[in-house]
Amino acid sequence: MSAKRDMVVIGLGPAGVAAALQAWRDGLDVLAIGDEPVGGLLPAAHRLDNLPGHPTGISGRALARRLAAQVRAAGVAVERDLATAVERAGEAGFRVVTGGGRVHLARTVCIAPGTSPVPLPRGLVPDGVHVLRDVRGLERVPGSNVLVMGGGDAAIDSALSVADACMRPVVVARHATRAAARLLAEAAARGIHVRIGDADRRRDATTAIACIGREPRLELLHDLLPGGAPRDVATEVPGLFVAGDAIRGRDRFVATAMGDGQRAAVLARAYIEGSGST
Repeated sequence: MSAKRDMVVIGLGPAGVAAALQAWRDGLDVLAIGDEPVGGLLPAAHRLDNLPGHPTGISGRALARRLAAQVRAAGVAVERDLATAVERAGEAGFRVVTGGGRVHLARTVCIAPGTSPVPLPRGLVPDGVHVLRDVRGLERVPGSNVLVMGGGDAAIDSALSVADACMRPVVVARHATRAAARLLAEAAARGIHVRIGDADRRRDATTAIACIGREPRLELLHDLLPGGAPRDVATEVPGLFVAGDAIRGRDRFVATAMGDGQRAAVLARAYIEGSGST
């Protein structure tokens, strides 16, 4: 069991990174734990053009690299592992258990778990087509067809990433597209169009990307918050904070996730100072 930390942050996406960096800046002893690299799902984003401070936009991959560099420069402790349980530990605060068998004690915890993809319904993709959770696992085979299932922002953004890799995206939505007009215009300019329904679904594709929705990863909160999903960064459990997708519903923006993370760290410092926790 490791020594007690001021704060353990669970999740290495924008919310978790922002929480860890703010906690470091405020002088807290912080550890960030995540089962994905720093940046989380960011590398799956073709481009973010609504993030303030980036007038020409920035690719998700580039932003993830910058976040990772900032975490390294700050010297924030990062542990690549899956947090499997968060438990109350009396006056000690919390006990965080990882899949690798590590146990961390913390005065405060910020859970910024991100999301997981909604599984594709059975029969939606033909047999023999390999389904990916997102474009990060896509093997680049120039000239090949890639089936992109979905009609929202994530589907169109993924299709643009497929096109960047010199492959041909075939976008199929069950219903009318819900993607932003700017994304649709960019896709159309590159010859990418959304097919509605099941017609001509496969087009000789051997790989599909599931983009029909994502759900917050709330499993770590079930025992801690029996009253249901959290609605704000500060929870009913003293010293427990939640940031990012877990409280934002469909409003999943990098800027708001980062703001949540920073607020969690600020509240954690105030809690530690106010409680006299040792």
